[in-house]
Formats: sequence, structure tokens, C-alpha cells
Amino acid sequence: MNETVKRIISGILIAIIYGTFFQIELWNFLPLYLFICAVTIIVLSEFYSMFLDEKLDVYNKTIGIIFALFFITINYLQSLKNYRLHHDLGSSRLNEFLDFIPESSISIYATFILMFITLGIYNILTSRLKAGIYTIGIVFFGVIYIPLTISFILLLRGQPNGVFYIWLVSFITVMTDTCGYFFGKNFGRHKLPLPVSPNKTWEGYCGAFIMQLLLTIGFNEAVKNIFEIPGFDLTQITLISILIYLTSVFGDLFESLVKRNANAKDSGNFLPGHGGLLDRVDSIMFSLPVFYFYILIVG
Repeated sequence: MNETVKRIISGILIAIIYGTFFQIELWNFLPLYLFICAVTIIVLSEFYSMFLDEKLDVYNKTIGIIFALFFITINYLQSLKNYRLHHDLGSSRLNEFLDFIPESSISIYATFILMFITLGIYNILTSRLKAGIYTIGIVFFGVIYIPLTISFILLLRGQPNGVFYIWLVSFITVMTDTCGYFFGKNFGRHKLPLPVSPNKTWEGYCGAFIMQLLLTIGFNEAVKNIFEIPGFDLTQITLISILIYLTSVFGDLFESLVKRNANAKDSGNFLPGHGGLLDRVDSIMFSLPVFYFYILIVG
């Protein structure tokens, strides 16, 4: 089985699993929360494995993963607070519990401070000296880079029409990546001056932008007409398409920068034909928060 076939099969399986989990509303989309936790553990482990020692830094990595799950839980609870504004959670106890949950910003600040103290105490006691500061920096960066961005899918899910929003941002991100790959491979002639990713071409990026914009407009219209969901007008969907295109490209290039610094070709080998799971979610990681804030601002 060649790499292209593996890439297609893996991509289809990812889409089916991913789509299934964020469609489910069972138990206030708890399955989506658990799915995001599992994805985060895998992706963060891949990231740490590129920079940290498998044996010496096992406790630092464990601390990072534990606090990453804290951040995801914070955003999950915040999403439920938003979700209950237009849906019945079906549990008075859950509603009472959510009333005691502070705003996510306060919880995030508190968790960051606690993580800093925990990492500091552990590395002081183990006397890692300069290596300890490097390790703390990597652990902190990994938690900011991965769970804080991925968990925005939960905040989007808690919005009215949250399922449509996730489908939209996912569609644009996938089309950007797929069209970029197609146009770059078949028509790419002029390389971009990007040392971090020297094989990228103007034809790939331009072709991806035009094609994904046309496909996104069609997707938006199809959803509005078929499912009778209030989508976006032409101006809004064009702006959204541009925003997500730019953040998708940035996410892909940023992960290339990460791998260059780690002297790694792929983040791992979790997915046949695709490399690591981080290699697959890198583009959408920044698109999710940007789109979420767009929804909050524009409404």
C-alpha cells in the first residue's frame, strides 16, 4: 500500500471519528470532551517526545499532561455555561455546580500559577540546574500551544449552531490543506522564501486560497438551503474563509518551525501516511480560537 492510499484511508477514518464525536449531544456532549482529552494526551506526548528525554523528563511530561487536562476541563465547563443559555442540561445539580464555576480567565490564571509552582518545586528538588529551566519552558509552551487551542472546539460546541460552526471551520481547514497539497504538487513551480518549509510554492498557496474560498461559499449555501441553518451572508463567509485560511497556513508553518527546532521530519508515526497526530491537527489549532472570537465579536 503506497503512501497516497494510506493518506486517503487515514484521512477518511479521521473525518468519520472526528465528525461522530462532535455531532453527539449525549450527556451534554461529554463524549466530545473525552475525545478531546484523548487527542490532547496523544498530541502533547508527541510534542514532548520531540524535545524532552523519555526517561529523565517523564514526571515533567506527566505534570504537563495533567494540567493540560485541567485547561480542557475549564473550557468544557465554560462551554456548558454557554450551552445552558439555549438548551436544558437536564440536571439541576449540574446547573448548581456550574453556578460556582468562576469565569474561565480566572480559572486559567490560577491553573497557570499552580502549574508553575508545581514544576518549579519538582525541578528544584531534582536539582536539574539549567536543564530544569529548559524543561519547564518546554512543558509550559506545550500546554499553551496544544490544549489551550484545541479546547476551543468545546467552546464553539457550546454556542448556538455550534455543530455548524465546527463543521465550517473544519471544512475550510481541510480544504486549505488538501487544495494546497494538490496545487503545490501538480502546478508548483515558484518556491516561497520560507526556510522553515522550503517546498511550499506560490501556486500551492494561491490555488488553495481560491479553491477553498469557492468551496466554502458553496458549502455555506448548501447548509443553509438543505438543513435550514442560518449560515452567513457572502461578505461574512468570505471574511471567515480568509481568516481561517490564514490561520490554517500559520498553524502548518508554525508546526514546521517546531519540527525544525526538534530536528524531526514528523511529530510521530501515529497515523499511517500522515506522520503524527500533531501533523494533522496543526492547521486547525489556531483556526478554532480565531473563529470563536470572530463569533463572539460579530455575533
